Amino acid sequence: QPRLLMAKMSMAVMDNGAEAAAMGSVAPEQISNYELYTLPAITSIKDKQTKQVGLIEKNAVKYAKEFNFRSPLYFGGSYEFEKQHPSITYVLENVQKSNLGISLPAGTMRFYENDKKRIKKIIDLLNENFDLSNARIMKEYQFKDEEINLSGVIDLLLIFDKKAAILDYKLKNIDDEHYIYQLEKYKNYIKKAFNFDDVETYLISIIDTKIKKIVID
Repeated sequence: QPRLLMAKMSMAVMDNGAEAAAMGSVAPEQISNYELYTLPAITSIKDKQTKQVGLIEKNAVKYAKEFNFRSPLYFGGSYEFEKQHPSITYVLENVQKSNLGISLPAGTMRFYENDKKRIKKIIDLLNENFDLSNARIMKEYQFKDEEINLSGVIDLLLIFDKKAAILDYKLKNIDDEHYIYQLEKYKNYIKKAFNFDDVETYLISIIDTKIKKIVID
């Protein structure tokens, strides 16, 4: 998934040490039959905003991949073959020999694979197009607009003094017109939430290492 690579990459361009520290592991505090997790760093949240914060990180976890494909000749299916992609399932045991064996709270679990060359290329691409030293960098900016019942996650949000830039990561194809509708929703929310008139939108192809500015009137 593009978001897995993006999350690792955006951590590399962040200059906020407190946010980065939140990616470390946190030991729970036992209270009766419950386990209490304390965030390892201070973070901020807006009114009615939902935000994701990294809580536990473990390296070198042993796991297996299962590729599942349902044959079209299976009972109840069609009798014609077509090009399909298998579903991928990550299988792991929460035991010490797998480098886990810890209590895991409910939440999103992400798997990262090292791709340092491509990550560096994407970071260089961002530096070529944006002055990151003067930007507030917000990765995986999760929002919820209760007025229009809209929620989503912006892959990378750059906040400058008088404008914002929305960057949406795609694995390869950045020419699909359907993405414009998605970016338009993001743009309308950011304009309202940050009181900006100037909000730019971009699509980034991770495989091709390309950036495309999307003009939305």
